[in-house]
Amino acid sequence: MVPRRGSVVCVRGTGPFATKPNLARVDVAIVTRGKTLEGAVDAHGDPTRRVQKILKLLETAGMTVETSVFRLNRESEPYRMADNPNPRPPDQPFTAITEMTLTVPSVGTVDEAVNRLAASGVVEVRKITDAVASERQALNEARRAAVLDAREQARIYAEAAELTLVEITEITGGEASPPDGYADMPRPRVA
Repeated sequence: MVPRRGSVVCVRGTGPFATKPNLARVDVAIVTRGKTLEGAVDAHGDPTRRVQKILKLLETAGMTVETSVFRLNRESEPYRMADNPNPRPPDQPFTAITEMTLTVPSVGTVDEAVNRLAASGVVEVRKITDAVASERQALNEARRAAVLDAREQARIYAEAAELTLVEITEITGGEASPPDGYADMPRPRVA
């Protein structure tokens, strides 16, 4: 015979957090076109070397290349349509693209980095995102707050039901959601 466990109170606590961004991520791309695949790749060499020189200068300010991806694409032939029965194929259907995510260690210096890159005339600045270097610390604070919130809820339910809280029997990993500033604890279980 399995011993009876007694009354169980299940609650879900939430814990907000707020932290100021202390770095920026900048997504940039170098895009070149060519009539042939080789032409697109050849055209890519000079702009890439120019950008590498700029990145070397910006390294002294602490900027780093987080990711870099090189791709080759071929633009597809345009579809024939009633209003365009003989579409012209693209003059330069091949594209060489280097996409990079750069990390700028201070939100205050992102303008200088972006201006230098944009002034090169060969870089497309696609997106700038503020970020936090130590997101885990902020999330841990939110988790602590979520557990305190859950304890308070459990205490109120127990008082209303005239139960005595004895122990926490389970904590399920939370749903940390950095974009909206909340970490939930515990997460609902699927039966």
